[in-house]
Amino acid sequence: MDAIVSTMTTPPALDVSMGERHVELEHTTLADVTHQAGIGTIHHRGDAADSQYWLCYTTTLHGRPARIWLSSGELGGEQHTVGSVAASVVDSVADSDDCPALPSHAGIVRMAGDASLGSTSAQLGERLGKPSMTVDDWWIYSYSGTVKPGLERISTLEVRIRGGVVVALVMSQATTE
Repeated sequence: MDAIVSTMTTPPALDVSMGERHVELEHTTLADVTHQAGIGTIHHRGDAADSQYWLCYTTTLHGRPARIWLSSGELGGEQHTVGSVAASVVDSVADSDDCPALPSHAGIVRMAGDASLGSTSAQLGERLGKPSMTVDDWWIYSYSGTVKPGLERISTLEVRIRGGVVVALVMSQATTE
């Protein structure tokens, strides 16, 4: 895959909403999410730069099962702040201890305020404009810019479109010196 050229003037993805609760990338911790949802187990694999911590939830969207993963990598620090979120509609899946059902009070999942599972490609184009890059059925929106002197931010929103409908989202953000 070619390198993504950032074409957006503002970040495409800054938070995730689960109902009325917001998960802000690089600020909300995985522990905050489990507290807000009232359920969830933080999983871990790898070490050092390959270390990943994550939560998984099972939910439904328009009567279809979906999975949501919130993860924290090396840049998430000891507090394990959320650096990326992925959500996908799946053919069928049952909740489990590793990926419990998201409680109804958590509500529908929205990402970037403008993109959510079940949105149409027309709605997405209207809200976010032309993607920075497309690869097969994925639309990739990318932003790179200075947050303040000495701090650079990269934000990416990857959206999978099938049959004119958003069926998967992957959102990530990293701010570095």
